Amino acid sequence: MSDRPEEFAHLVMRVSGELHTALHRGQAGSGRLGRPAFGLLGYLHASCGSTLSRAAEDLHMAKSQLSINVEKLVEMGCVEREPVEDDRRAAALRVTERGDRVLAEAYAEVRSRVERLFSPLDGNQLAAVRDAFELLAGILEEGRQTGLDEADGLGEPQAEGRA
Repeated sequence: MSDRPEEFAHLVMRVSGELHTALHRGQAGSGRLGRPAFGLLGYLHASCGSTLSRAAEDLHMAKSQLSINVEKLVEMGCVEREPVEDDRRAAALRVTERGDRVLAEAYAEVRSRVERLFSPLDGNQLAAVRDAFELLAGILEEGRQTGLDEADGLGEPQAEGRA
């Protein structure tokens, strides 16, 4: 690692962008999930449903932008809205059986891309990358749980039109 923080920050941003591109290339269109819809569907599946407000808060997205992605998933038959008894203004968002199938296919595609992307690495290199990712994931999760990301402005919803 470089002793210069700006070089390290640049490397982190470069790797993040390259991974994002490699993992999600070609997912939009032809019935495939775009990155925001993929993330939302995965969130709804893992959380066993949510409301738009709660999802926007948890995913750090503007409600208006998230609403666009919810509508796409509803049109695809992957998500359904159900009334919330306590709040007539809110709707619970639930993943449908079709949504579960689409999500499983999307995860399989991402797993395949990960395998292809890291196939040039030998066992030791792959273990080192895995260890680094686990360490980074732990640091990021701890920062989110302790509120460090919000103090740094990383936990604020993104501006409309940016996902």
